[in-house]
Amino acid sequence: MMTRWFKNYFRIIWQRMASFFVVIPAQAGIQRRLNKRHWIPAFAGMTATGVCLSLVLVAGTVCADSAALTAARSIPILHDGRVKSLDVFAREMMRSLTTKDTFQKRGALDVFLRHALNAGDVVNLPLIRVDHLELKKILGLSAGKEYFSYNDVKDVYSVVLNLARSADAKRKADQRPMVIEQKAEDLMSRIHTVDKLAAGDVWTVIPGEKGQAWRSPFGGQDKLSREFLQLLGFYAEGKTAEVIAAVESWNAAVHPSLSPREVRAIRLENFYYPLKPFVWALMFYLAAFVLLLFPQNAWLRGAGLVSTAGGFVFHMAGLLIRCFILGRPPVSNMYESMIFMTWVLMLCAVVYFAINRKDFILRAGLLA
Repeated sequence: MMTRWFKNYFRIIWQRMASFFVVIPAQAGIQRRLNKRHWIPAFAGMTATGVCLSLVLVAGTVCADSAALTAARSIPILHDGRVKSLDVFAREMMRSLTTKDTFQKRGALDVFLRHALNAGDVVNLPLIRVDHLELKKILGLSAGKEYFSYNDVKDVYSVVLNLARSADAKRKADQRPMVIEQKAEDLMSRIHTVDKLAAGDVWTVIPGEKGQAWRSPFGGQDKLSREFLQLLGFYAEGKTAEVIAAVESWNAAVHPSLSPREVRAIRLENFYYPLKPFVWALMFYLAAFVLLLFPQNAWLRGAGLVSTAGGFVFHMAGLLIRCFILGRPPVSNMYESMIFMTWVLMLCAVVYFAINRKDFILRAGLLA
């Protein structure tokens, strides 16, 4: 019964979208169906489908994680001058080290929580990516490996430091550093990151009082420090119920120190990152471009336009969510600026298409 309902639902939406977008021959020439009876249900159905797909994607990601890990996502932490969720912090740290969100098919947050209490584990994990062959040769690292542990590279730190200093000196002299020197700078940054992880300095989860800086629980003797270290111990031991209870108690103690906007931003981040709206937008755009290469086929063209609309919805949703999370327009760095500019170009292409019904401008926008 449910399967039949879904089939009928998508059939109706498809027909509405096709009748809205597809140019239909008529006796008196070419006629476009653009009345409200067709496009309002079509657009509403497309939006509802996009929302349902988003919820399914996020729910699937969350369900794949353990209950303890899901609970730990909501813990706030101050990192890079902004309060964010512990999950986002872990993803960004892992990406800075390995250029990926995962490590050995494990989520970043799971890796860091499991090894946080044991500095020896952290320095032995192959978290540091070194992909430049010449740099590996100079440092005496294996050419066949791409990831190394802190202990693998600590003995050659002086060589890395000299290369990084050379790059800095060249920049001050308005000269361009060599590629190997730039790679050495990246490596030095990753070594420092692992060093801070091992020491626990980056775990700034305890809010400061009266404008003071947030601090790490490692080395602290106060109640909050002991509670967070106990939470980490529960997680390392696999005690799910204890972790969930500890997280609830922790958030109850810490959230009053946050502003309502910061609490909302943490919740939005935990929705935004599993969803990956820009990845889905790219997939929809690529599919749309391929389908729109066959404008003679009404159904393929209609599918291409529907795919374009789906990609545009994900693209715009991603931008809006980032605006709410950051509390500002998403144009502060190259990544955000590129995403915003491509959305503006796509918006212009969609508006032009809505007015003139020319597919070529839509294909040009999809390529942008």
